[in-house]
Amino acid sequence: ALDDGVEPDERPPVALADSKATRTAQATSGAAPAFAVQLGAFEKRETADALAKRQAATAKKMQVATPQVYLITDQATGRSLYAVRVGEYQTREAAQTVATLMGGPARVVKR
Repeated sequence: ALDDGVEPDERPPVALADSKATRTAQATSGAAPAFAVQLGAFEKRETADALAKRQAATAKKMQVATPQVYLITDQATGRSLYAVRVGEYQTREAAQTVATLMGGPARVVKR
């Protein structure tokens, strides 16, 4: 379970984050990235899209991946939520660095 009790479900994400750095890390290590930075999770897609759009400029300025919206399931309640996440990272430490750069309520979650 994630720190917040929310885990991705088996459906594909609404949008996939894909970067050269992520592909290189996967090819080098052979392991899929284990962590992401979550900026928020919402019941309405429109709210998640708005946050992703607002945070895109910050992400670009900080030279991190563009925020993407993923459909996830809250394991505690079974509710579907739209999570706004940035990047895919091999280590919690790498993800925490990005969370700190993004500021606000950003936090590290397991993928």
